[in-house]
Amino acid sequence: MPETTKVLAGKGGLGALIDRVVRLRSRPPGLPRLEGGELVLISTRTLHLLDPDLTLSKVLESVLSHASASAVEGTVARDEIAIAKLARKPLLGLPPDTDVRDLEQRVTRLILESRAEWYARRHSAMTALTGLAIEGQGLRVIARRMSDLSGCAVVIRGERSTDQIVELPAGWEPSSLAEIISQLGGATGSQIALAGASRSRQDVMTWIAETAGSPPSPTAELFVIGRPDRLDRDARAILEAGSAAARIELSRLEAAESAARRLGHDLVSDLIRSSGGSSDVGVRAGRAGLDLTKSWTAISIGTVPSDVFSPESVAKMVAYLRTRLRGLGSLAALHDGGDMVTVFTSEAWPSGGRSPAFARIVPLVLDLLGSHRFGDLCACVSRPHSGPGAFHDGYEEAADGLRLGRMLGLDGPIFTFSQLGVHRLLLGLRNSDLLAEFHNDYLGALAAFNRGRGVELIETLAEWLEGPSVTEVAERMNLHRNTLTYRLRRISAITGFDLDEPEVRFALRLALRIRQVLAAKDPDGST
Repeated sequence: MPETTKVLAGKGGLGALIDRVVRLRSRPPGLPRLEGGELVLISTRTLHLLDPDLTLSKVLESVLSHASASAVEGTVARDEIAIAKLARKPLLGLPPDTDVRDLEQRVTRLILESRAEWYARRHSAMTALTGLAIEGQGLRVIARRMSDLSGCAVVIRGERSTDQIVELPAGWEPSSLAEIISQLGGATGSQIALAGASRSRQDVMTWIAETAGSPPSPTAELFVIGRPDRLDRDARAILEAGSAAARIELSRLEAAESAARRLGHDLVSDLIRSSGGSSDVGVRAGRAGLDLTKSWTAISIGTVPSDVFSPESVAKMVAYLRTRLRGLGSLAALHDGGDMVTVFTSEAWPSGGRSPAFARIVPLVLDLLGSHRFGDLCACVSRPHSGPGAFHDGYEEAADGLRLGRMLGLDGPIFTFSQLGVHRLLLGLRNSDLLAEFHNDYLGALAAFNRGRGVELIETLAEWLEGPSVTEVAERMNLHRNTLTYRLRRISAITGFDLDEPEVRFALRLALRIRQVLAAKDPDGST
C-alpha cells in the first residue's frame, strides 16, 4: 500500500489473510460477488459515476460483511468509519489522487508472489515431513520437525491416552503448557491464559488440530499450540503436512503389525495343533517371545447359542481385543477359531500374581461379557498349562469346554473347565475311540432310529433318566403318561436293554454324557 496510507478502523484485523484484490468499477454491478478474503479498493469518484445516489456508507455495510478489508480513496466520514469499527474489519484511507487501477495491479502481483512463496514453503514442509515418514523415522521425529518449522508446541496423541508425544520449541517450559495440553480435544481455537500470566494477547495460547487416519485403521490427533498470531496459514500448512506424514507412519506401522499378526496367528494356530512334539514350533515360539515354560491359560469366548456368532462378529471382536491388548506383546496371544475367539494369557486364572497381562485381560473379558457389545457372550477358562503343549492343552479345554458348557446350560456368563464335572474326565478321553464305541454300543441304534424316523427318543430317554417318576417326567415333557410309557417300551425294544436294570441306566447316563462330549468336539457332526 502507499506509504501515507492511514488505518482508519479495524487495526486488530490487519493480520487477516488477503486472497485477492477487487476494485469498484463505474459500471454495474460495480463489484464482483464477494466470498471472503478480499481487499476491496473504492474510489469515491468512481462510486459517484456508478450511482450518484449510492453512498459510501451503504457500500461499506455491504462490502465489510464479506470482504476482509477495504481501502478508500477520497473523503471518509465518521459514520463510515463507525461502520468499519462495528464490523471489526480494517478500513484504510488511501492518499488523495491514488491511482486505484495501478494499486490493484500492484497488490495483485504481490498476492501472487506471496502465494507462490507460500506454496513453496508448504511443499517444502510436506516434502520434509513425509520424507521422515517414508524413512520410518517415527512420530516423535515428525513432531520434533513440525515444532522446529512452526516455532510452536506440537502434540501427537494416539488412540490410547498413554500414546502422547509432546515436542516444545527451544525456551519453552513443559510446565507452562500442562494446563492447555490437558484440555486438548476441545473446540479448536479455544484460548487459555498461561498459568500465573496476565491475560494479555501475548500470554494467551490456543491450538489448531487435525486427525490423521480414520477408523477402523489406527488414528492419531495432531495439535499445533501457540499464540494466536503464530497460528497463521504457515502453521496450518505444517499441520496439514504433519498429518499426511502421520498417516504414512500409521499405515507403515499398521502394515508391520498386520504382518506380525499374520505370523503370530500362524504361530498360535501351530501351537494349538501341536501337542509338544514339534521342536520347530517351540523354536518359533521362543523367537516370538512366547515363553512356554510359563503357565498359560486359555479363555475361549463365544455367543449363546453359537450359531448366531457370525464370522463378521468374530472379526470385529478380534480387532477390538487386539486394540485393547496392544502393548502386552508376548504376555498375551489371540486366536480366531471361527465360532469363537480365544485369548491366551501367561497367568493362571484366577490365582497367581497380578502381572500386566493378568491385570488387563481379566477385567477386559469381564467387561466384554457384561457389555453385550457383540451379543450375549459366555466364556470358558482352561486350567493353567505349561510346556510345549501348553497352547494345545489350554485351547482344547477352553474351546471344547465352551461348546459343552453352552450345551449343558451352565449358569453365568463365565465358567471354568473345572466346573464341567464328570464331563471333564470324558473330555480328557475325547480323542479315544473308546468313547465313540461306548456311545454306539448303547445309543447307536437309537441314534440311527432317530435319523430315520425323526422321533426324539434320545431326548425322551435323557428326561426319563433324570426321574424321579414316569408321571412327573410326563408332566415335565408335557406328554400323556401313556405316551411316555410307549416311548420307553420303544427305546427298550430298539436298544435291547432292560431299562429297569440299575447297571443299564448308569451306562445309558454315561453314554448320554459321552454324546455331549462328542458333540462339543465335533459341533457340525451327526452324532
